[in-house]
Amino acid sequence: MTDIHIFPATWKDAWWAAGRDFAYLPPVEPDFAAMSPSRRILLRAFILPISYRQRSYGWVARAGTRPLGYLFARPRGKALMIEALGVEPEHRRQGVGNLLVERAAAAARQDGLPFLAATVSLQNTPALAFSRALKFRPWRSRRWIADALPPIPSVKTAFRVDELSPAETLPAYERWQMRAIKSGAAWAAEALLNKPWFRHAWKGYARHWLCFRGGRESGYLRIAGLGGRHQAYLACQPADLRGDAPLHWLHAALASYETALRQLALELPTTAHEEAAGEVLRAAGLEETVPPRLLLLRRA
Repeated sequence: MTDIHIFPATWKDAWWAAGRDFAYLPPVEPDFAAMSPSRRILLRAFILPISYRQRSYGWVARAGTRPLGYLFARPRGKALMIEALGVEPEHRRQGVGNLLVERAAAAARQDGLPFLAATVSLQNTPALAFSRALKFRPWRSRRWIADALPPIPSVKTAFRVDELSPAETLPAYERWQMRAIKSGAAWAAEALLNKPWFRHAWKGYARHWLCFRGGRESGYLRIAGLGGRHQAYLACQPADLRGDAPLHWLHAALASYETALRQLALELPTTAHEEAAGEVLRAAGLEETVPPRLLLLRRA
């Protein structure tokens, strides 16, 4: 096969890539398949080409003068987010996609971005298999939903939560994220993607607690939401999730709300946390769900 070379994407490449998106994605991306004709035209002719051209990270793989594939990305937090990646069908499984991803990884490292990221639909099985082969890992692939927390037989005084003031919240949050990073679970540290919860934290949208087991600080809990519908995030050691500590912490925090709980969605930091908690949470009546799209991360 002719040698393959990677070049920075031009405006012409952005236009070509936008057109190829509409050929590649409808069979595997529900959003594309369900799109109205007028929106397809708008995206194809204006939005996607302009969006791709504005990306400071964009490359095209060529064999001679013929384009074989493309990749467009943008920084997001400490990760370089891959927003578009495609390879012509007749040139797949020949290393073209791998070359593009590794070129993006090199650019990310050069610019101080230690991670690559991408979002993939669960229906896009070829993209999921490709991502796994390149060592991407899912970030929070599960969550647990409950309309009410199960009762606990008795409150154990060993488990308690202390609510954090605004000044205390950020240090506690970053401390637990750094523990995830130092443990090697960097793809699971929420701070990597600059989640926007900080913008609401000082307006009563989110509340924050440190969780204790005996006299030991054992976790960080955030609950956000209004009207009895809450989203919770719990960072702790996986070993603490194999018992009833999480239920005690959630009960203690939710008891401070005046509005009755209508629904709770719980997220955990890593796949290891999800696996450790699965049996306990299912036994407690929480429903395990999988999002329609997965956020995937790997080291650059």
